Amino acid sequence: MQNRLAFSFRELADAIGVCPRSIANWVARGELRAIKVGSRTVVTVAEAERWLATRPARGSRTRAAVADNASPDPTSPSDRSSAERQSHRAAGVVAD
Repeated sequence: MQNRLAFSFRELADAIGVCPRSIANWVARGELRAIKVGSRTVVTVAEAERWLATRPARGSRTRAAVADNASPDPTSPSDRSSAERQSHRAAGVVAD
């Protein structure tokens, strides 16, 4: 979906290379605003871009991923730990 309006916590976490719990923590602390859409809690693309602009730079990859509404390359070295977490989660090693 190219013209996305919002991200689920998991989608945003995958796009910027963190775990969904980090997104939930930032929302709980009021650093990142989320809205309810029916039973789902989402972060708008505009809010994600605003929030990322206020964060210390980790590299252009994360901002570009949100701006382009695309996930970063899962094979890049900076995402390797995320890919490993996903494989461990699938194997039941790490709880979500």
